[in-house]
Amino acid sequence: MRRFYLFFIVTLVFYVIVFRTVFEVNAFSLIDTEPSYLFYRQYLFSITTPFSYFYNFLNSIWWNSPEKIFTVLPFILGTTLFYVMSSYFNLIEWKKWILSFLFMLNPGTALILYIGDAPGILMSYAFAPLVFLLGYRLAKNINLKNFLILSLVLIVANWIYFESFILDFIFLLPILFFASNKIKFLLASLASSALSFLSLVNYEVLVYEIVVPSLNVTNAHYIPLYVKEIYYISFYLGIFSIYLFIKKYKIPSAVVSVALILLLTWLAVFVKIPNIPLINAIYLIFESFQQKFILFISGLVVISFVFLKSWKYIFFILFLMSLANMPCINLYTQEHVTAYAILTFNANNYAVCEEFFKLQKFIYEHPGFYYIGINKTFLLECNLYSIYKYESLIPNLLPVSFSIFGVNAKQLAYEGIKYYLVVSNETPNYSNFKLVFSCGKFHLYENECFKSIAFSASGEPLNVTVTPCKVIVIGNSTFAKVLVPYYGLWKGARDCNGYLGIPMNKGYGEAINEAYYINQYLIIVDFIVLLIISGLLVKLCWSKLRSVIWLKRT
Repeated sequence: MRRFYLFFIVTLVFYVIVFRTVFEVNAFSLIDTEPSYLFYRQYLFSITTPFSYFYNFLNSIWWNSPEKIFTVLPFILGTTLFYVMSSYFNLIEWKKWILSFLFMLNPGTALILYIGDAPGILMSYAFAPLVFLLGYRLAKNINLKNFLILSLVLIVANWIYFESFILDFIFLLPILFFASNKIKFLLASLASSALSFLSLVNYEVLVYEIVVPSLNVTNAHYIPLYVKEIYYISFYLGIFSIYLFIKKYKIPSAVVSVALILLLTWLAVFVKIPNIPLINAIYLIFESFQQKFILFISGLVVISFVFLKSWKYIFFILFLMSLANMPCINLYTQEHVTAYAILTFNANNYAVCEEFFKLQKFIYEHPGFYYIGINKTFLLECNLYSIYKYESLIPNLLPVSFSIFGVNAKQLAYEGIKYYLVVSNETPNYSNFKLVFSCGKFHLYENECFKSIAFSASGEPLNVTVTPCKVIVIGNSTFAKVLVPYYGLWKGARDCNGYLGIPMNKGYGEAINEAYYINQYLIIVDFIVLLIISGLLVKLCWSKLRSVIWLKRT
């Protein structure tokens, strides 16, 4: 136990030093890692989850702390849990230290960090050693207690990142190869994953209904970049597989076999499959983030090292793994990161300036659903991370193009744009625009031609009220186009070029957002599943404790 405490303290200090710059900045943005809102969006529905309540609680104590905590926490958690797992399998101390840090310091984790998924995918990955250990224990002794413990861990991981019920299942697959009762273990593993899914069923269902149909991911232009990495991984995995085959290592061979399956699956993501419900959703989990493959392949390889007695060729494989240089591909830009990129991470390079939050405060002090226009040329010219800073902190940002005559206020009004944001060291003047906010290089102009975000068929503005669960439009018309994004769960509306098209009767029309009510009901299921699993586990532990007490008394 003293060794564990020492390891944990060293791990904690090490990662705090590595990520010290995260705590030096007020807020930072790494594409999908976004700063917290100072104010919550009051008009459009957003999917709430059990974890989001905890997230908001942390923000109420220390603003922007969740982004900082859940950027650093996966590395501390994953390294520590790997140490716990390798201790269970009686690995030599110095090997435990090396492998524990290698598990979280590899090209896969570096890549995921730099594309901004540390709070999500890396948290799921960090739970992998514990999932593997609990799966191993379940395979050795399939009983209710081991099943409930595994289910509870998968639920916690899934609450943090909604795809964990699938991603962490990858680390249960190797156990299937050497489990004594393969059918029972497979059924128990699938049941645990199903419970994990049900613990976040509101989010899983609504993401599929709202987000998945809008995704059309194609990867043909990425093939030359990924093929190089696939060849490289095939090379060192092939060498490693031959070594395991010669030495007849049963468990490592099973683990590396899953890594090889992932490698073959990786090739399939370049093929576009038909839009098949559920299958397409699972396919998109991998297709939309191909970077996950190198992450999980690296993790499986490191886990396999735990079961090897001979380390004669292992350091050669470690060397090959460390050289892997996975391209980060976003909006046709390429950023290459290696295993060592984590050690030089500097959050100051992605810091969000204070002017953003002052601008955000102004916007939320002037309530109402509307769009804010920003020059499309500026977005194309500016740094990739800057784009996400604007989109994450400024609600309903809409890129617009300049004409040769400048900014057309009337045209922007028909696009629902009430304000126009200019990022410039100067303060320009525009016809029909009034400067209402200026701070540093950010200048916000109010469109004096703006009337509404709802229009009749003839283009006349209509009165509209937008709430998370309902949109009401009033005016002299039989049909209204409301510039609120459409998806299939809007009742009483149809798709009108991506926006709500609402039929009106006697000057009144409404559209109900069924996603709001689905979320309200299904989130109850999330908590019920957790309570049932936790309750059964507590009951089992209490029964065992009572038995121990009774034996001592007798």
